[in-house]
Amino acid sequence: MKTSNQKASGKFPGAYVFPPVKGLENKCPVTGLDFASLYPSIIMTYNLSPEKMVSTLSEADELERENKVLHNIEFKYNGNPIRAWTIRQ
Repeated sequence: MKTSNQKASGKFPGAYVFPPVKGLENKCPVTGLDFASLYPSIIMTYNLSPEKMVSTLSEADELERENKVLHNIEFKYNGNPIRAWTIRQ
């Protein structure tokens, strides 16, 4: 059994590493996202807990009549428009 301080050496069947192309490529930059902290931050910032989501226009209208502040969410999914709201606190 290998331990963490031992390094593997040799060749492995089925693995091929392409030689790198030198230079800077801006068409498709590589980024890293820290979802461990990013995801909870987004949830807290936009108050996106399931009990705060409003998915029907009639419910959103009713909450606005009650002077609740709503945040509008619009995007397309499979070409279809999706619209929802979250209640701002």
